[in-house]
Amino acid sequence: MARILVIDDDIDYLAMVKACLEDARHEVLPLTRADKVLEEIRRFRPDLVLLDIMMPGITGAQCYQAIRKEFGAKLPIIIITGSEMTLKGVEDSQLTYLRKPMDLTMFLKTVNNLLPGEKPRENK
Repeated sequence: MARILVIDDDIDYLAMVKACLEDARHEVLPLTRADKVLEEIRRFRPDLVLLDIMMPGITGAQCYQAIRKEFGAKLPIIIITGSEMTLKGVEDSQLTYLRKPMDLTMFLKTVNNLLPGEKPRENK
């Protein structure tokens, strides 16, 4: 089980992602706004952050930059976007992009691959 912070301004999408992750036995903290993300990371101590790139107020790009400035590059982040938008010029081995709408099987596989100690075992 991992602790996952999910930030998305689309309430229906947030509920779907939360339900999917909880079904996979993860603890989920959903946020509809990114303005208090640093406080919530300090309090919740997530193993992974899922971040919508297009949000009102603080954008996903600004949120990503604030997280990296405050917590460094060890916290895995998945940016979820409905467009082909990416963070230009950013090289970050702990950053992954997923495009909406997502295939839930691929989504969970991506989440598990980024979580420390959550790698699926290979059958031999």
